[in-house]
Amino acid sequence: MPKRPKEAATKYVQSTNL
Repeated sequence: MPKRPKEAATKYVQSTNL
């Protein structure tokens, strides 16, 4: 699990919002 859940969530949203 990532240390920063918020950052991981943002990365996930950005990768799915191409």
